[in-house]
Amino acid sequence: MKDAGAGGDPNSKISSSSTASTPRATASANVPRGVGPATGVAINAEPYCTIQSNYTGGYLGAIAGGGLLTGALQLGTPVPDAWERFKLVSEPTDDPPAVYYAIQTVNGNFITVVGGDAPAGEMHIDGTVASGWEELEFVPVNEKGLYAIRTRYGYYLSGVNGGGSLPGDPVSTTSKIDPRGVWRITCGLSEAQS
Repeated sequence: MKDAGAGGDPNSKISSSSTASTPRATASANVPRGVGPATGVAINAEPYCTIQSNYTGGYLGAIAGGGLLTGALQLGTPVPDAWERFKLVSEPTDDPPAVYYAIQTVNGNFITVVGGDAPAGEMHIDGTVASGWEELEFVPVNEKGLYAIRTRYGYYLSGVNGGGSLPGDPVSTTSKIDPRGVWRITCGLSEAQS
């Protein structure tokens, strides 16, 4: 395993059989951009990544591998398995220049932040096409491999009570980066690795 680092070609798409055949939507011209300058970076995200709370050490997981509208996420699993493995599908833009990612589950669904600023309970994983609500920036925080995850609307994903909650609504959004919203992104996992 290796920590994701800044670099790579921000204009390249992650290619795989499951993402290559997934139809892609383009973001509407009316979708507001994040507050302030684009600060996200390109992530070396091939082929699979885990998203771990730096606050508690628990891993973000998609219940049943995705496809659920409610109770879709868990945060707190101490050892990643298939549900905790994601693809980061790049969505480069030129207006403003930024690299957005859609977080895709092993079943091919996308994590959706409803409205881009969802309180706990308004995130689901039933989307099959990535658009504005699924597009996220990874903003570097302090050391290599640590990121805040920011919606296109300028809000940050944060573990509710720091995470550690299994099924339910363990992730919400906040208007600023806080310790519960710092994530370790580890990529380079093969399909067989957990």
